[in-house]
Amino acid sequence: MNRSLRHPASKGPADRNHGPIAEAILALGCPVMDLHEAGNGVEDLLVAVAVRLDRLALDRQGRLRLWLPTECKVPPVRYTLAQNVWRATTEGWPRITVVSAQAAVDQIGRVAQGDQFRCLHGFMHGPPQGRRRPPRG
Repeated sequence: MNRSLRHPASKGPADRNHGPIAEAILALGCPVMDLHEAGNGVEDLLVAVAVRLDRLALDRQGRLRLWLPTECKVPPVRYTLAQNVWRATTEGWPRITVVSAQAAVDQIGRVAQGDQFRCLHGFMHGPPQGRRRPPRG
């Protein structure tokens, strides 16, 4: 990695809850890539999540696979300037911020159940069966 692209604030140590959060995510069976040293406001962890959704582009087990950037924070949650810039640049993309191992388990569980992705159904498949599209006007 080109070290000149790293934000100076990213050279600090990981938050003290970083390790337990990563361990809890691994215990869920989700692969985790540590991105803490990537800098430039990028989240601390990249988590592979299989999402259960009906009638979307699914794998053989009926799951949509995605990467979920995960930021580990110690309360109170405060973002650095670089993190705020990155979050604005990537607004709308899935991500979570967690303050504990349990928060990570809970949020990833909700993502895996598809709670954050219900809106994709209409985008991928049009309106549900039996409903008509509103007239264009």
